Amino acid sequence: MSILSSSPSSSQTDRAKNNSGGSSSAFKGNSAALIMETLTKATDRQQQASSRPSNFLNSKMFMGGLGASGRHFLGESQTCTHNLHISATMNNTILTLTDSNGDPITTQSGGSAGFKKSARAGPEAGYQAMTKLIEKVEEKNVQIQTLHVLMKGFGPGRDSAFKAIRAKTTWDIKRISDTTPIPFNGCRPPKARRL
Repeated sequence: MSILSSSPSSSQTDRAKNNSGGSSSAFKGNSAALIMETLTKATDRQQQASSRPSNFLNSKMFMGGLGASGRHFLGESQTCTHNLHISATMNNTILTLTDSNGDPITTQSGGSAGFKKSARAGPEAGYQAMTKLIEKVEEKNVQIQTLHVLMKGFGPGRDSAFKAIRAKTTWDIKRISDTTPIPFNGCRPPKARRL
């Protein structure tokens, strides 16, 4: 039987009856329906594979338009409507909301949320900065359908800013990316501090 045929041959149904033994007819009907469903899924996959261009692996669609950063793996038809950049350094947490082209809509930081000196880097500063950013977005009446969160750095405000998004909004987060630059033995690091 070919994969494309819709009904099993008589010899296959006879074998199925013999193998089932004394099972009920309802069970036979369910298993036949399950087999047919599996076969249709397989044919759908084959048709999708045959409809792809021959250079699909090297195409812009497969790699998500590697372009400048090389970190995006969704196709152009699946781009998010807004991007949220979270830059969490050891001294501050800076949040920037941009549209899909990268043009900034609003920005907020631990310092602009009212924290001073070393408190700007803490988790509470990241949480409050995200809360203020959400308020700004609501004031500007920006409609966010899908969101791509890009995190950079390993500061303490990184996770708390993300928790504020989940707690205070119903934004649909489609992607989370880590854009922290990692040197491949690049510049010499500064000497260790003496404490």
